[in-house]
Amino acid sequence: MKRFISQYKFTILSVILVLIGIMMPGDDVPSVGIPHLDKVVHCSMFGFVTVCFYWDYLKAERKMPHLIYTIICIMIFGALTEVIQMYVPGRSCDYRDLIADTIGILLATAISRWIVKKGIVK
Repeated sequence: MKRFISQYKFTILSVILVLIGIMMPGDDVPSVGIPHLDKVVHCSMFGFVTVCFYWDYLKAERKMPHLIYTIICIMIFGALTEVIQMYVPGRSCDYRDLIADTIGILLATAISRWIVKKGIVK
């Protein structure tokens, strides 16, 4: 278990940060008055989780993770966070957030794979 935690420390940390963010009561989430900014935040959070996972996996396994499994697993995590939000005061489950999560996952996957393909990170 120690080995797993040390190999996937950035992924674990990013997941914890996302969980902290989505479990904040609605009244504690700052409002900046920019329409749909929360969708950009969702896209960024799940893109960050995805990049962290790719980085950790690549370092641990010396190869890229399976494309479809990676996308599906992180999308499931995104769906679970939406379900969790149904039980957080002032928050709700929103399919548009899940779409934003998925866009972040797909963008981060494309960028991560491109970076590895170009040999920028090995």
